[in-house]
Amino acid sequence: MFSFRLAIQSIKNEKWINILSVISIATGLFILFSVFMVIYNVEMLSKRLPEKLTVMVYLNDSADEVEINNIEKIIKSHELVKSIRRISKKEALNELKVTLGEAGYILEGIDENPLFSSIDVKLKEGDFPVESVKSFLNELKAVQGISDIEYGGSIMESVYSLKDALRVLGFTVGAVFFFAILFISYSTVKILFYRHKEEIEVFKLLGASKVFIRMPFLFEGLLIGLFGGIFAAMMFFGVYYFIIQRLIMVVPVLSFIDVPLHYIYTLPLFGSVLGLPGAAFAIGKLKY
Repeated sequence: MFSFRLAIQSIKNEKWINILSVISIATGLFILFSVFMVIYNVEMLSKRLPEKLTVMVYLNDSADEVEINNIEKIIKSHELVKSIRRISKKEALNELKVTLGEAGYILEGIDENPLFSSIDVKLKEGDFPVESVKSFLNELKAVQGISDIEYGGSIMESVYSLKDALRVLGFTVGAVFFFAILFISYSTVKILFYRHKEEIEVFKLLGASKVFIRMPFLFEGLLIGLFGGIFAAMMFFGVYYFIIQRLIMVVPVLSFIDVPLHYIYTLPLFGSVLGLPGAAFAIGKLKY
Protein backbone atom coordinates (compact mmCIF):
# COMPACT_ATOMS: atom_id res chain seq x y z
CA MET A 1 0.00 0.00 0.00
CA PHE A 2 1.37 3.39 -1.02
CA SER A 3 0.33 5.13 2.23
CA PHE A 4 2.04 2.43 4.29
CA ARG A 5 5.28 2.76 2.27
CA LEU A 6 5.19 6.52 2.81
CA ALA A 7 4.80 5.97 6.56
CA ILE A 8 7.80 3.61 6.63
CA GLN A 9 9.87 6.08 4.62
CA SER A 10 8.92 8.93 6.96
CA ILE A 11 9.89 6.87 10.01
CA LYS A 12 13.30 6.20 8.43
CA ASN A 13 13.86 9.83 7.50
CA GLU A 14 12.77 11.18 10.87
CA LYS A 15 14.33 8.36 12.89
CA TRP A 16 15.46 10.37 15.92
CA ILE A 17 12.04 11.85 16.61
CA ASN A 18 10.47 8.44 16.15
CA ILE A 19 13.06 6.65 18.29
CA LEU A 20 12.43 9.07 21.16
CA SER A 21 8.68 8.58 20.74
CA VAL A 22 9.04 4.77 20.71
CA ILE A 23 11.21 4.84 23.86
CA SER A 24 8.74 7.15 25.62
CA ILE A 25 5.77 4.97 24.70
CA ALA A 26 7.69 1.82 25.69
CA THR A 27 8.52 3.33 29.09
CA GLY A 28 4.88 4.29 29.65
CA LEU A 29 3.66 0.83 28.67
CA PHE A 30 6.31 -0.81 30.86
CA ILE A 31 5.18 1.20 33.88
CA LEU A 32 1.53 0.49 33.10
CA PHE A 33 2.21 -3.24 32.85
CA SER A 34 4.31 -3.22 36.03
CA VAL A 35 1.45 -1.61 37.95
CA PHE A 36 -0.91 -4.18 36.45
CA MET A 37 1.41 -7.01 37.60
CA VAL A 38 1.53 -5.67 41.16
CA ILE A 39 -2.27 -5.38 41.31
CA TYR A 40 -2.66 -8.83 39.71
CA ASN A 41 -0.40 -10.46 42.30
CA VAL A 42 -2.08 -8.74 45.24
CA GLU A 43 -5.47 -9.85 43.85
CA MET A 44 -4.22 -13.46 43.55
CA LEU A 45 -2.74 -13.27 47.05
CA SER A 46 -6.01 -12.01 48.51
CA LYS A 47 -7.87 -14.92 46.89
CA ARG A 48 -5.43 -17.53 48.20
CA LEU A 49 -4.96 -15.93 51.62
CA PRO A 50 -8.13 -17.23 53.34
CA GLU A 51 -7.08 -20.79 52.45
CA LYS A 52 -3.57 -20.22 53.83
CA LEU A 53 -4.71 -18.69 57.11
CA THR A 54 -5.93 -21.21 59.66
CA VAL A 55 -8.87 -20.70 62.00
CA MET A 56 -8.14 -22.45 65.29
CA VAL A 57 -11.27 -23.17 67.31
CA TYR A 58 -10.34 -24.06 70.91
CA LEU A 59 -12.78 -26.25 72.80
CA ASN A 60 -13.74 -26.17 76.47
CA ASP A 61 -12.31 -29.00 78.54
CA SER A 62 -15.86 -29.65 79.71
CA ALA A 63 -17.18 -30.11 76.17
CA ASP A 64 -18.46 -33.66 75.65
CA GLU A 65 -18.51 -35.66 72.43
CA VAL A 66 -22.05 -34.59 71.57
CA GLU A 67 -21.14 -30.89 71.83
CA ILE A 68 -17.95 -31.38 69.80
CA ASN A 69 -19.82 -33.23 67.06
CA ASN A 70 -22.38 -30.41 66.98
CA ILE A 71 -19.59 -27.83 66.69
CA GLU A 72 -18.00 -29.75 63.82
CA LYS A 73 -21.36 -30.02 62.08
CA ILE A 74 -21.95 -26.25 62.37
CA ILE A 75 -18.47 -25.45 61.05
CA LYS A 76 -18.67 -27.91 58.14
CA SER A 77 -22.01 -26.54 57.00
CA HIS A 78 -20.69 -23.01 56.50
CA GLU A 79 -20.08 -21.91 52.90
CA LEU A 80 -16.61 -20.51 53.65
CA VAL A 81 -15.23 -23.75 55.10
CA LYS A 82 -13.12 -26.09 52.98
CA SER A 83 -12.11 -28.69 55.56
CA ILE A 84 -11.69 -29.28 59.31
CA ARG A 85 -9.40 -31.40 61.47
CA ARG A 86 -9.93 -32.19 65.13
CA ILE A 87 -6.79 -31.99 67.28
CA SER A 88 -6.87 -33.66 70.70
CA LYS A 89 -4.96 -32.33 73.69
CA LYS A 90 -2.39 -35.07 73.29
CA GLU A 91 -1.91 -34.33 69.57
CA ALA A 92 -1.59 -30.60 70.33
CA LEU A 93 1.14 -31.32 72.90
CA ASN A 94 3.04 -33.57 70.46
CA GLU A 95 2.84 -30.90 67.74
CA LEU A 96 4.15 -28.32 70.20
CA LYS A 97 7.11 -30.54 71.07
CA VAL A 98 7.93 -30.95 67.37
CA THR A 99 7.67 -27.19 66.88
CA LEU A 100 9.96 -26.48 69.84
CA GLY A 101 12.53 -28.99 68.59
CA GLU A 102 15.60 -29.00 70.82
CA ALA A 103 13.88 -26.61 73.21
CA GLY A 104 11.20 -29.26 73.90
CA TYR A 105 12.85 -30.08 77.23
CA ILE A 106 11.03 -27.13 78.81
CA LEU A 107 7.85 -29.24 78.74
CA GLU A 108 9.36 -32.18 80.63
CA GLY A 109 8.54 -30.81 84.05
CA ILE A 110 4.85 -30.32 83.26
CA ASP A 111 2.69 -33.09 84.75
CA GLU A 112 -0.62 -31.98 83.29
CA ASN A 113 -1.30 -31.11 79.63
CA PRO A 114 -2.05 -27.35 79.62
CA LEU A 115 -3.30 -27.24 76.05
CA PHE A 116 -6.87 -27.31 74.75
CA SER A 117 -8.48 -29.65 72.29
CA SER A 118 -9.11 -27.75 69.10
CA ILE A 119 -10.50 -27.85 65.57
CA ASP A 120 -8.25 -26.73 62.72
CA VAL A 121 -10.48 -25.01 60.14
CA LYS A 122 -9.32 -24.38 56.56
CA LEU A 123 -11.22 -21.77 54.57
CA LYS A 124 -11.93 -21.95 50.86
CA GLU A 125 -9.91 -20.00 48.32
CA GLY A 126 -11.84 -17.00 47.06
CA ASP A 127 -12.18 -13.26 46.93
CA PHE A 128 -14.78 -12.81 49.64
CA PRO A 129 -15.09 -9.80 51.98
CA VAL A 130 -13.33 -9.70 55.35
CA GLU A 131 -16.73 -8.98 56.88
CA SER A 132 -18.01 -12.42 55.87
CA VAL A 133 -15.12 -14.07 57.74
CA LYS A 134 -15.76 -11.88 60.80
CA SER A 135 -19.45 -12.78 60.68
CA PHE A 136 -18.56 -16.48 60.54
CA LEU A 137 -16.23 -16.15 63.56
CA ASN A 138 -18.86 -14.24 65.54
CA GLU A 139 -21.34 -17.04 64.84
CA LEU A 140 -18.85 -19.60 66.15
CA LYS A 141 -18.13 -17.62 69.33
CA ALA A 142 -21.79 -17.99 70.29
CA VAL A 143 -21.71 -21.78 69.96
CA GLN A 144 -21.68 -23.69 73.25
CA GLY A 145 -18.49 -25.62 73.93
CA ILE A 146 -16.10 -23.19 72.20
CA SER A 147 -13.56 -21.54 74.47
CA ASP A 148 -11.71 -19.25 72.06
CA ILE A 149 -11.02 -18.65 68.37
CA GLU A 150 -7.68 -17.66 66.88
CA TYR A 151 -7.38 -16.27 63.36
CA GLY A 152 -4.90 -14.10 61.47
CA GLY A 153 -7.57 -11.57 60.64
CA SER A 154 -5.22 -8.59 60.90
CA ILE A 155 -3.06 -10.01 58.10
CA MET A 156 -6.09 -10.56 55.92
CA GLU A 157 -7.42 -7.05 56.62
CA SER A 158 -4.01 -5.57 55.75
CA VAL A 159 -3.85 -7.43 52.43
CA TYR A 160 -7.42 -6.46 51.55
CA SER A 161 -6.73 -2.82 52.43
CA LEU A 162 -3.59 -2.93 50.29
CA LYS A 163 -5.61 -4.41 47.45
CA ASP A 164 -8.20 -1.61 47.60
CA ALA A 165 -5.48 1.05 47.76
CA LEU A 166 -3.64 -0.48 44.80
CA ARG A 167 -6.83 -0.55 42.76
CA VAL A 168 -7.22 3.20 43.23
CA LEU A 169 -3.50 3.80 42.60
CA GLY A 170 -3.55 1.53 39.54
CA PHE A 171 -6.54 3.33 38.06
CA THR A 172 -4.89 6.71 38.64
CA VAL A 173 -1.49 5.70 37.25
CA GLY A 174 -3.15 3.87 34.37
CA ALA A 175 -5.19 6.94 33.42
CA VAL A 176 -2.12 9.23 33.60
CA PHE A 177 0.03 7.01 31.39
CA PHE A 178 -2.85 6.21 29.06
CA PHE A 179 -3.26 9.89 28.22
CA ALA A 180 0.52 10.40 28.25
CA ILE A 181 0.97 7.79 25.52
CA LEU A 182 -1.87 9.33 23.51
CA PHE A 183 -0.19 12.73 23.87
CA ILE A 184 3.20 11.35 22.72
CA SER A 185 1.61 9.90 19.60
CA TYR A 186 -0.37 13.10 19.05
CA SER A 187 2.69 15.34 19.39
CA THR A 188 4.93 13.17 17.22
CA VAL A 189 2.46 12.98 14.35
CA LYS A 190 1.72 16.69 14.60
CA ILE A 191 5.45 17.53 14.36
CA LEU A 192 5.94 15.15 11.44
CA PHE A 193 2.93 16.65 9.69
CA TYR A 194 4.47 20.13 9.77
CA ARG A 195 7.90 18.81 8.77
CA HIS A 196 6.29 17.37 5.61
CA LYS A 197 4.28 20.52 4.85
CA GLU A 198 5.97 21.12 1.51
CA GLU A 199 5.29 17.57 0.36
CA ILE A 200 1.69 17.91 1.46
CA GLU A 201 1.35 21.12 -0.60
CA VAL A 202 2.62 19.24 -3.65
CA PHE A 203 0.10 16.46 -3.07
CA LYS A 204 -2.66 19.07 -2.75
CA LEU A 205 -1.67 20.68 -6.07
CA LEU A 206 -1.79 17.23 -7.70
CA GLY A 207 -5.36 16.84 -6.45
CA ALA A 208 -4.74 14.35 -3.62
CA SER A 209 -7.65 13.89 -1.25
CA LYS A 210 -7.48 14.56 2.48
CA VAL A 211 -7.74 10.84 3.17
CA PHE A 212 -4.75 10.11 0.89
CA ILE A 213 -2.65 12.82 2.58
CA ARG A 214 -3.57 11.86 6.14
CA MET A 215 -3.39 8.08 5.80
CA PRO A 216 0.46 7.83 6.06
CA PHE A 217 0.36 9.77 9.34
CA LEU A 218 -2.23 7.37 10.74
CA PHE A 219 0.06 4.49 9.84
CA GLU A 220 2.96 6.31 11.50
CA GLY A 221 1.02 6.67 14.73
CA LEU A 222 0.07 2.99 14.61
CA LEU A 223 3.65 1.88 13.89
CA ILE A 224 5.13 4.09 16.59
CA GLY A 225 2.71 2.57 19.10
CA LEU A 226 3.44 -0.94 17.77
CA PHE A 227 7.22 -0.54 18.07
CA GLY A 228 6.78 1.02 21.51
CA GLY A 229 4.75 -2.02 22.58
CA ILE A 230 7.35 -4.44 21.19
CA PHE A 231 10.14 -2.59 23.00
CA ALA A 232 8.12 -2.57 26.24
CA ALA A 233 7.55 -6.34 25.93
CA MET A 234 11.30 -6.89 25.42
CA MET A 235 12.03 -4.75 28.50
CA PHE A 236 9.62 -6.75 30.64
CA PHE A 237 10.92 -10.11 29.42
CA GLY A 238 14.42 -8.90 30.31
CA VAL A 239 13.35 -7.79 33.79
CA TYR A 240 11.49 -11.07 34.35
CA TYR A 241 14.24 -13.47 33.27
CA PHE A 242 17.25 -11.53 34.57
CA ILE A 243 15.87 -9.93 37.75
CA ILE A 244 12.58 -11.41 39.00
CA GLN A 245 13.48 -15.08 38.47
CA ARG A 246 16.91 -14.64 40.05
CA LEU A 247 15.38 -12.71 42.95
CA ILE A 248 12.92 -15.57 43.57
CA MET A 249 15.82 -18.05 43.60
CA VAL A 250 17.71 -15.96 46.17
CA VAL A 251 14.63 -15.13 48.27
CA PRO A 252 12.30 -18.18 48.11
CA VAL A 253 9.61 -16.38 50.13
CA LEU A 254 8.92 -14.35 46.97
CA SER A 255 7.91 -17.51 45.08
CA PHE A 256 4.27 -16.39 45.32
CA ILE A 257 5.01 -13.79 42.60
CA ASP A 258 3.18 -14.79 39.46
CA VAL A 259 3.89 -13.16 36.10
CA PRO A 260 1.40 -14.29 33.43
CA LEU A 261 3.75 -14.00 30.46
CA HIS A 262 0.96 -14.40 27.92
CA TYR A 263 -0.27 -10.91 28.83
CA ILE A 264 3.06 -9.43 27.76
CA TYR A 265 2.32 -10.38 24.15
CA THR A 266 -0.61 -7.96 24.21
CA LEU A 267 1.69 -4.94 24.70
CA PRO A 268 2.37 -4.39 20.95
CA LEU A 269 -1.37 -4.50 20.29
CA PHE A 270 -2.05 -2.17 23.20
CA GLY A 271 0.64 0.23 21.94
CA SER A 272 -0.92 0.24 18.47
CA VAL A 273 -4.37 0.86 19.92
CA LEU A 274 -3.05 3.92 21.78
CA GLY A 275 -0.85 5.19 18.93
CA LEU A 276 -3.56 5.19 16.29
CA PRO A 277 -6.15 7.41 18.05
CA GLY A 278 -3.37 9.82 19.10
CA ALA A 279 -2.39 10.20 15.44
CA ALA A 280 -6.02 10.47 14.34
CA PHE A 281 -6.67 13.24 16.86
CA ALA A 282 -3.50 15.10 15.73
CA ILE A 283 -4.33 15.19 12.04
CA GLY A 284 -7.99 15.81 12.76
CA LYS A 285 -7.08 19.10 14.46
CA LEU A 286 -4.91 20.27 11.55
CA LYS A 287 -6.12 22.48 8.73
CA TYR A 288 -4.52 22.76 5.32
